[in-house]
Amino acid sequence: MSLSIKVALGQSTMNTPAELLIPTNLTVDGRTGWSIIGMRYSVQPLHNAVPATANSNVFIELNTETGNQLFTDNDSILYEVLQFTGVAASTTARQIFGNTERRLVEPRITVQPNLYLYLTSSGLTAPVTAYVEVIYDIVKLSDIEVLRLMQGGA
Repeated sequence: MSLSIKVALGQSTMNTPAELLIPTNLTVDGRTGWSIIGMRYSVQPLHNAVPATANSNVFIELNTETGNQLFTDNDSILYEVLQFTGVAASTTARQIFGNTERRLVEPRITVQPNLYLYLTSSGLTAPVTAYVEVIYDIVKLSDIEVLRLMQGGA
């Protein structure tokens, strides 16, 4: 049976990065980890956040380290990019961001005490809020597996 944790993360002003700490309550001596399966999310912009004549992007990252991580970084667990094109013939475009679920091809095991949700955007004219549900299983690990995961960025 999978578990989940639900969080909401909003920008304070348009196109500025926002970050949220998600405690896992894992300890080094606990011999357990989170096997992250994926996440469900919904991004809700304020009214008319997507301009009529520009392209817009929203980036959502789930990391084991604080800050913006590259997709190729070992600390990057899940990296989502939502891209939207404005409607050139309109003066008030309004994009609707649907609910999305992303499953990892192979679950990602972490033993970190905290995960970090990172949200940023470009080209929007208002702040956005991301509602995210991280889906995971709790797995038993040996001491050596915990040490390897701590060394390897997860």
